[in-house]
Amino acid sequence: MKQEGTYITRPKLYITQPPLPSIEKKGQETYRSSPEVKKEESGNDHAPGERRRRFQDMELEEKVNYFVTLPSQMPKMKCVVETKEKEIQGYVMSYDGTDVGMKTFRRPYHETVPFEEITSIRLLGF
Repeated sequence: MKQEGTYITRPKLYITQPPLPSIEKKGQETYRSSPEVKKEESGNDHAPGERRRRFQDMELEEKVNYFVTLPSQMPKMKCVVETKEKEIQGYVMSYDGTDVGMKTFRRPYHETVPFEEITSIRLLGF
């Protein structure tokens, strides 16, 4: 019943089967890695001892870049972009250095705002 290179365990359901000898599993018992490998695997983008900044403490350009560079696995975050004339609620979708592209909740559903006109950005949530 034991095949070379595979591990077979006792059956979970006993329906008129003969008594089988127990099978010894072969595998790695311990594992060690060097500290250099652990540092590479951790994936931290910031230096050791440096803390991530809170969203409220970021500058406007950092906030816009934060929204644009969110991983695709995370849901888009709603925000309010305030300009001198109006407030726009929606998602920040793109930033090219001069203009911020937003997907809004009201018509028109896509709006482009010059970065210089933005006075503040607030989070609304998911």
